[in-house]
Amino acid sequence: MKKHTRASVHHERVSEHARALIAATSHIADSKVAEAREKLSEMVESAKDAIEYVEEKAVETAKQTDHFIREKPYQAVGIAVGIGALIGFCIARRK
Repeated sequence: MKKHTRASVHHERVSEHARALIAATSHIADSKVAEAREKLSEMVESAKDAIEYVEEKAVETAKQTDHFIREKPYQAVGIAVGIGALIGFCIARRK
């Protein structure tokens, strides 16, 4: 399973548990519990929005990268070789 898929599944599970908790405590009239339910609902929505934003940006970046590689394959290979050499140099230097 891909990382973004696992993150989405994890978010869905957390959201389900949060909604279940909100539903299970709906009969409690205590103001602190009501306030906690409200904050939890806001946090779930905020997390959902953040995940959607990150997914959109990841797709957009992947499309831009694909376009760059197709338009300038030799530059892309040169950049990849340069980054690989830099990482290899750093790893070799640590040992």
